[in-house]
Order: sequence, then structure tokens, then C-alpha cells
Amino acid sequence: MFYDTKTKAQKPKDKPYKYTGDGKGNGGLYLLITPSGGKLWRQNYTYEGKHKTISHGSYPEISILEAQGKRDEVKMMLRQGIDPMAAKKENRQEALRNTNTFRMLAENWVARNAKNWSEGTLICYRSALEKKIYPEFGDTPLIQMEGQRGKIVEFIRRLEKNGETTAKKVQMLMHQIFRDAVQADLCKANPMAELSGMVTRPPVRHQPAITDPREVGKLLLDLDNAKGSPSIAYALRVLPRVFVRPSELCEATWNEINMETATWTIPAGRMKMKRPHVVPLSQQVIELLREVKALYPDSNYLFPSPRAAGKPITTEGLWQALEAKGYKGRQSPHGFRGTASTLLYGQLRKSPHVIEAQLAHVQGNRTTAAYNHADYLEERREMMQRYADYLDELKEKAREEEEKEQSK
Repeated sequence: MFYDTKTKAQKPKDKPYKYTGDGKGNGGLYLLITPSGGKLWRQNYTYEGKHKTISHGSYPEISILEAQGKRDEVKMMLRQGIDPMAAKKENRQEALRNTNTFRMLAENWVARNAKNWSEGTLICYRSALEKKIYPEFGDTPLIQMEGQRGKIVEFIRRLEKNGETTAKKVQMLMHQIFRDAVQADLCKANPMAELSGMVTRPPVRHQPAITDPREVGKLLLDLDNAKGSPSIAYALRVLPRVFVRPSELCEATWNEINMETATWTIPAGRMKMKRPHVVPLSQQVIELLREVKALYPDSNYLFPSPRAAGKPITTEGLWQALEAKGYKGRQSPHGFRGTASTLLYGQLRKSPHVIEAQLAHVQGNRTTAAYNHADYLEERREMMQRYADYLDELKEKAREEEEKEQSK
């Protein structure tokens, strides 16, 4: 038996010790008195031949009467062939599944893994979560999600039917998040486990790109006159002249730029093919970079975000700016690579090896060795300057035509 007077009178010692009350018959229940003065309810029991100890909280938060009630529950479970500790863990996990939402689970997953992703990958994942998944399942408790495979399938099918390119990405993200939850015992099962082949990758769609020299000149002129965020405006003036993928430009940092040698070295971790890539910079690009540096002298990024401090602009911002100028469906940020390739092959007649090396493509067929990031560097430097001059020529012709039209 335990009595409040004697239980309160127990004093800490140099080492932890057990207080079992007066007499026997406590069913394994005792108080563990710690050197710091804590009084912790514990109960010893045997299950399938193994000696175990379960905790019931601390005294006086858990009263003697409450602790004895928990002791009796343990004894009842043992008579029913149930391991009390396993049952306690399951009850705790079920409580978490009832209170934790999919959004909470996803945010924890992002926080743990973001350090291993590029800025572009993080932005891409966050966009899919916040624009597609959270509106549908963000506030749904995990315990409900476990039994909603049908609803999840319907949701992903709807994305796929609507032509959403994010359907495969959404499926992948939800699978990884639930798999993480199962490993952390927050979910009993992964409702995405058998859905891996449900969504097929959409056919490759070429990014819209203007390739007619006259229209290219008009596009460049429009970009020079673009209003809005200076970061976005300058990025769109640099992008046509460097042949890189939009995300590679958006995330560019000043420590990658060597103004003296007029080169930009993109590290392997930011390249699609995971190899470093050297971009010779034309005089026009160097001048644009000097101007943007003067605007944002304290930024680590060439093109800092106008909305998020310490972050770069995003490819979505480039898309929106082009659409605002009337180029939706005609020119995409990625399409400038296609524009450059077409003009270099068709108008300027440059060497395929030099063009492909500058586009960071693997040369030739599958049996050909991959290019070295410094291959054809001098030839590429000459090509980049010639191409920048050619774009200026096209832009000047477009300006002259515009002035003629205005003078009529």
C-alpha cells in the first residue's frame, strides 16, 4: 500500500532507489526516487518470459489512486495476452495520427531533407505541396489518410487528366513523405505503396521558342523595355545570351562569376548532368552584370528575389514576366536554349561540337565520351561573343522597324 504522507516524505539520495510502499501486494508497482528529487511511477511485469518495466508518470501529478488504476489495467492486459508496453506505444501513435495532419508530416520531412536539395529542388517541392497537395489533404489527420487510398488515387488521376505535369511529382512526393512516416511509426501503412506505376511520365513537350530572326529581335527589344522587378528584368536580358537552363541562372551566385576572365563556372551540384560547366561571358553580359551588381551590392545571388529576403528569383517569375509581355505559348525561359541552338546552327553556322558543349549536352551518341567542361573553351568564347553581337544586330533592326512604324 502507498500512503500520501509517507510517499511525500521520501527524500532523494545519492543514487536512485525504489520505494514500494508498506507491505507487499502492489503488483510490481513502485516509485523510483531520483537524486534530483523526482518520484516516478514504475511497474515491473513479465510478458512471454521477458521481464519488462512500464512507466505511469510522476507523483504527485499522477496520484496514488491513479497509479494503482494503471497498475490494474496492466494486470488485466496481461491476463488477456496483451503486452502493456506495446499497447501503450500503439495508443500513443494513434493519438499522434489523430492530431498530426499531413501538412505537419510534410513540413517535418522537408525540414529534415532540405539541406540535401538545391534551391531549385526545394522551390519545386514546396510549390507542389502548397499549390496542389495541401489544398486537398493539408489539414487531414494522418489516421484518416491511411484509409483514403481511393481519394488519393482520384486526386492524382484528376491532375493527370487535366494535363498537369505535376501529377508524377505529386505522387512521388506523397510516397516519400508517407514512407518516412511509416519508418517513424507515425503511420501504420503507406497508402502510396502500391501506386508507383499509376502515373506514366507525360510525353516530352518542347518548350516554346521563337526562332525567326526578325521576331527574336522584337522579343529582345521588348525585354529591354520590360517593367517590374529589376532582378527579373535583368535575368531575362542575360538568359538569351548564356544558353543555360533557367534554374541555373536564377540560382547563380557571385562566387561563381569571374569578372576578370569573363567566365561563369556553374558547380556540378547545380547542373542537370552533375558536371561543372564553364560559360564564357560576352561583353554584353559582363556589362549587364555590372549594372545588376550596382543595384544589389550586398546580395550573394546575381538576381535576388524581390519578395523573399536572402532568396533568388524563381523560374516562375521569369515565366510570368514573359507572359506579361504577351509571349505566353510563344517563348518560355527554357526556350532561349532552343532559340540559340536554332540560330547558331542555321544563321551563324557554328560547329555542332562547340554548340552542344556550350549547351552542356553530351556530344554525339551514347557511345561517344561525355564532354569535358573546358572543351572548346576558346571556340565557345568566340561563339558567345559573336552570338551576343548578332542578337544586338537583330534588336537594332527591330528598333529601326518600330521607329519607322511610329513615324508613319
